[in-house]
Amino acid sequence: MLIEERLDSLWDLYKTKFPDSPYENLIDISVLELKIRAVDLAVRIHRKSISKVDLDENLKQLYDSDSYKLSHSNPFAIAARGDKVLEIYDIFKHLITNRVRDRMVYEESMEIPFRTESQPLDGLKLAILKHLHEYPLDSYTSVAAKLDCHSTTIKQNLDCLKRHHQLQICSYVDRWAFDLETLIVSFTPRNPEKWDEIREQIIKFPFYYKMSEDVLNGNHYVCLLFPNISSKLDHFKRSFKDYAERVFTSWNLHEGLSAYMYSNIDLITSRKLCLSPVIEKKIVQSEGTSEINYRTCKRSAPNTLNIRDLYVAQLLVRDARMKPPDISRESLKHLGIEISPNEAYYRKKKLILNNALEYYLSWAYPYSTNIIRFDVLCEKKDRDVFLSTFNECHGVLFFISKEGIIFWVVAPAIHTNAYFEYYKFLSQSLGLEQASCCISKNWTGGRGYNRILEKWNYYREDGSKKKSFDLSTNIFDYL
Repeated sequence: MLIEERLDSLWDLYKTKFPDSPYENLIDISVLELKIRAVDLAVRIHRKSISKVDLDENLKQLYDSDSYKLSHSNPFAIAARGDKVLEIYDIFKHLITNRVRDRMVYEESMEIPFRTESQPLDGLKLAILKHLHEYPLDSYTSVAAKLDCHSTTIKQNLDCLKRHHQLQICSYVDRWAFDLETLIVSFTPRNPEKWDEIREQIIKFPFYYKMSEDVLNGNHYVCLLFPNISSKLDHFKRSFKDYAERVFTSWNLHEGLSAYMYSNIDLITSRKLCLSPVIEKKIVQSEGTSEINYRTCKRSAPNTLNIRDLYVAQLLVRDARMKPPDISRESLKHLGIEISPNEAYYRKKKLILNNALEYYLSWAYPYSTNIIRFDVLCEKKDRDVFLSTFNECHGVLFFISKEGIIFWVVAPAIHTNAYFEYYKFLSQSLGLEQASCCISKNWTGGRGYNRILEKWNYYREDGSKKKSFDLSTNIFDYL
């Protein structure tokens, strides 16, 4: 597809093919429509065919939508897929032209350009991946010196990895370094038929962050973010219990201690993804000896890192190597927040010095994968045994809580049963009765930190405070 070729608006095509008409699931349709508009915008970002004014206006419309809280529809994240965004555009256009209106079909189709990728990972690309896994912020020159080749070769291969395998060097923000509390609530609705109504209530709650749900058993997971005000947080938990007992048949509330993303580069070969012998042969270590340096809650003073540092951290989530001029260009001007290149340099350095970011690699598997969710209530010694297994997984997001551990494993579809059987066996070996697992969906939608914090009593640069929601107010006042 030529850059000069004019691309028709997917949104205009959609409105032509689907004029206003009643539909049984308005929430799913609103999320689908938002995704179509996001792909439209991503194409214009990729082709640099949109003005800053139009971009800011379109972003504000997207971010202000309730549907954005339920959808993976960040246009910058979609545009980061490079030329593949044009293939996604073609697939969406084909689906709309043929009047397909199933949201899940569109979501799954976004991975098609990568599943059909035929280029294998050769030795040098693997070497670059492994090096960046250990040293994610190294320059091309540093990587080239350590791999004994020219920096131009490193850049070409890295560009190829981004283009063909959707490689991203991402950051995971240590929210506890900003004195933010994370709660994950898992629950099963008492009346599944009213789930859409419950979901609409939850996303309007001012501390709502993200949501995930299991595919088969009707369990749902909601992540909430709070300022670390322990006395009022206890009041919220009591208030939530009253709400949960009316609406859910079963529920658990996990108070977070740490969270992290981990991926194992060593399980990749040039032709396929390997299954670890530990998983395949059901090997159980007697003690937890994890090599993963998972973060513990350090409760930094609130004025060590402030809200503008968090704004920059939010931009570094999808590109840890983003340079200060790019941070400035992509800053949150549509929200009235401007960050100069000099300030971006200062704040990025400050985040690194305060260990507020953890880095991980993200890439597209060239074939189908499943996400498996495991939820375990256990003591620390058993939790450490689970942690020791994560370096045997292809990819895992884990959340350590006072109550136990929740983790989501990304597994190639052909290995799904092996992971299920291993972690069931591990739970039984440890004598854990409160452990569950299920095929799940990725965390979707959510508010950005800026959208949550604008309502909070949070420290400014000068030490003054912003008006806050009152955490001691009953949760029903928000619903």
